[in-house]
Amino acid sequence: MLCAGGGVRILHVTDSYAPSIGGIERQVAALAGHQRRSGHDVRVVTAVPAGVDRPDPDVIHSAVARWRTSGSPLRVRSLSRRALEAPGGVDLVHAHLSVASPLAVHTARVASRRGIPTAVTVHSVWPRSTAAVRGANLPYWWGPIRAAWSAVGTVAAENVSWVLPALPEVLVVPNVVDTEWWRPSAPLRPTDPSAIRLVAVGRLAGRKRIGPLLDLLAAVLRDRPTPGLRLRIVGDGPRRRELQEQGRRLGIEAHLDWLGERSPEQIRELLHDSDLFIAPAIRESFGIAALEARAAGVPVLALRGTGVADFITDGIDGHLAGDDAELGRILAALITAPDRLAGLRAVTETRPPGLGAETALAAVDELYERATWRAGQLRSLSLDDEFLLDERPSERPTP
Repeated sequence: MLCAGGGVRILHVTDSYAPSIGGIERQVAALAGHQRRSGHDVRVVTAVPAGVDRPDPDVIHSAVARWRTSGSPLRVRSLSRRALEAPGGVDLVHAHLSVASPLAVHTARVASRRGIPTAVTVHSVWPRSTAAVRGANLPYWWGPIRAAWSAVGTVAAENVSWVLPALPEVLVVPNVVDTEWWRPSAPLRPTDPSAIRLVAVGRLAGRKRIGPLLDLLAAVLRDRPTPGLRLRIVGDGPRRRELQEQGRRLGIEAHLDWLGERSPEQIRELLHDSDLFIAPAIRESFGIAALEARAAGVPVLALRGTGVADFITDGIDGHLAGDDAELGRILAALITAPDRLAGLRAVTETRPPGLGAETALAAVDELYERATWRAGQLRSLSLDDEFLLDERPSERPTP
């Protein structure tokens, strides 16, 4: 396999990276770290400027704010050229895309046209609109991107296939999560019906849907008063004050603990003391925090049609709801039937999740092999033969 023996010069391209904090940033850093430890020469190029800490020599940052880079074709092209033409060369480019990723899109297209094996991973759930995805990346997305394509979850991969129907395949390449690190080292405390502990982890922004979760919890508590129940909310963000006010308005502030940002070690300790993890997001491409909770021995309650369904089996190590109403009904049932909740915990505590770092790294290796093979095949084709970004609406499945 391409990455098994070490010595490959890999360039990761991501519009967002540290010092920003988020799913893509964490995953690119984790993957790059694994690859460096395997002996590869790994660099990262990002549209985010460097922070105040000592700069990482293996990261090429923009000199200005991300929005100023992304909004300037000249800056995007200059930064891309600087990364692709750095001393030592590049053996493979791995571009990491959300919906709007001008630097990653442009660099993937240029690298693939130069014959460099190029892999693309989509980290978000794209809207099923070719115009919306391309429009978010104008003027960078024109012409073919000759790459091996992937997404971090099944749902995300299906949407990429819909937006780009001529792609021969879209692999699922999960995020790299060290599930063993999250496992409990001692038996977890039994579920206490008088003190059930719920937990949610994520940025306090609209996409994570903490607001609807508070509405659901308030409705459940109105019908089934449970004085000892607590919802611990880990994370911070622009909606924190608004959400805290919502909790007061709903009359459930006594059940809420706003914990703010926490270190991974603190989150792990909190999870080991929790009975149920709730992931209310709808457009969840993977669910890193949910997988960490599952690995820590905590059942997960989430929505169907999200990336969480790739590692949670309904009724076995958690529950998957079809909508918010069903989510509320399941939550109410678990609160009033703690033996059912304890049964889920017995599974999650003793049975590791089927998805871990080794699975993810093996999928990355397969993606890189496809990228290398595809680059070899496409060197003999003209641009007229390329079909990756053709529009074929008639072949799209009905949403």
